[in-house]
Amino acid sequence: MGVTLAACGSGSSGGSGGSTPSGQPTTGAAAEQAITTLYTEFFSAPVAQAKTMLEAGDTLDAAFKAALKLKGDVTESAKVKKVTITSPTTADVTYELDGDGKPLLPEANGKAVYVNGKWLVAKATFCGLVQLGTPNVKGC
Repeated sequence: MGVTLAACGSGSSGGSGGSTPSGQPTTGAAAEQAITTLYTEFFSAPVAQAKTMLEAGDTLDAAFKAALKLKGDVTESAKVKKVTITSPTTADVTYELDGDGKPLLPEANGKAVYVNGKWLVAKATFCGLVQLGTPNVKGC
């Protein structure tokens, strides 16, 4: 099974929303769009970039290696179906994970977390995907 990374989300409901003085918005449509972009870009990003888009990404070398092995030559992408901001620092993301344009996980559930002024794919989301094919990955 080629399930590996995580993707960005698509907005669901509007609102002007707040933000931190130097960071991305934490509420409303702008925050949902930031999460959508995050999830969309995460799955197709090179590992070095993906690590910066993932909560604690710099500590998950073993998980990234396992993900790449599982992925093989498959080109992954994500289509965000819904983003729900659950607090100023967390959001639920419903998305479809595709491999070579075909659904691998048509109704995947993930999380985004707000850390140091930006939205990141939650470590639990990435690790959950990796552990579908490789249980007990170091760091997860």
